[in-house]
Amino acid sequence: TVRLPPGMRIDLGGIAKGWLADRLAAGLDTQLPARPATTRTTPGSARRQKAPVMQDPAAPPLKYEPVFREFMRGKGWAEEEIDVDLDGRTVSYWADATMGRMNGRLDIKADEGEELVDFLFRFEHRCPEARYERMLVALNAINHRSAYGAFSLVLEDGSICWRHRIHFQGTTLTAAALRSMAQGTMGVCWRFSELIEAVALSDQPLAEVLVEHDALWKRKDREAQETREAEERLRN
Repeated sequence: TVRLPPGMRIDLGGIAKGWLADRLAAGLDTQLPARPATTRTTPGSARRQKAPVMQDPAAPPLKYEPVFREFMRGKGWAEEEIDVDLDGRTVSYWADATMGRMNGRLDIKADEGEELVDFLFRFEHRCPEARYERMLVALNAINHRSAYGAFSLVLEDGSICWRHRIHFQGTTLTAAALRSMAQGTMGVCWRFSELIEAVALSDQPLAEVLVEHDALWKRKDREAQETREAEERLRN
């Protein structure tokens, strides 16, 4: 027996809400099995929990996933940081990265449905709107100097991106192919990062910037070739 002082009563609203929530949760557990939530860490940032993604438990495993995991192990990157989307048939990974003197974000996605791998690097630096025309001319000149991927300017926010996509229809995606794409991405972005920075921040004539860049990398390429030849002679 419960006795209440005059003027006091019991409110069953909270009990009813809790009972309804328990019933709904029980229904979700049986009708919508969810893949465990994944987490991702970027260098210099705290690990954060992503929202759970509901996926079809009957979906077949991804053929690109073991290849992607082998690639991650080879790079020394944590396998638990990849995102696996069974419904979208994609495996992806992203991390903060530094290319030359410029920071940015690297995104890698293997899409089983389209049979392609997409590497995207977005530079942290934004090009001032007043320099858009100058930057577009510079990026066009850069793309003529590199046969690997392409740079572009996002007009909405002034960000500068580099992207390389390879289709694998009729061929087999391997971890070695992913490693080659990763090395190419880092090499191209690093090679042209200082030129992009100079175009975005300085008032130096564009023609002079390009001439200086070409002379600098011609010398670096020659030095690298001489180093390789010297190492080859030592081995022989």
